[in-house]
Amino acid sequence: PVQMARQQAETKEAARRGKEDARSQREIEKTVERRDAGYQDLDRALAGVKKWDPSKGEYATVKAQGGGSVYGRSGGIRGGSRGGYVERDYGYAYDTQILTDSSRKDWAYRSNKALAYLKDAITAVRSLGGIERKAMKLGLEPIQTQEELESFYKELNEQYEYVNERKNRKER
Repeated sequence: PVQMARQQAETKEAARRGKEDARSQREIEKTVERRDAGYQDLDRALAGVKKWDPSKGEYATVKAQGGGSVYGRSGGIRGGSRGGYVERDYGYAYDTQILTDSSRKDWAYRSNKALAYLKDAITAVRSLGGIERKAMKLGLEPIQTQEELESFYKELNEQYEYVNERKNRKER
């Protein structure tokens, strides 16, 4: 009876360890799936940022006539029959670097799309930090270290601020 009780206890202990191992294995698999999905979300967001980067768009600018004016003597154009002075423009066309109204709208649209994708990338990096910490607790090797993720998080936030500050710009 003692040996039988010991065998039953060992069997229960093995079953408990088996359940824990199975639970642990499911948790590892779930973490790996979440991590893969997180990196896919990050890749998708970064591709969107690249696609909608406002600096990559084509924009029209306002052209102006410039240069110097020369006053010349004219017979009878201004000042009656005695003649007068007429201003003639000998300038040239130049680019003012000021965006046209439609180009400003395009810039703002592309900026807003890029900002949305940057926000998605920031969210993905933040969640990957937690997933990587959990993966390390489960004994998995991290794909990115916490320091790398933190650095990337700061870089994305700086990029977000930069685009956000320039989204309503009027000049190229």
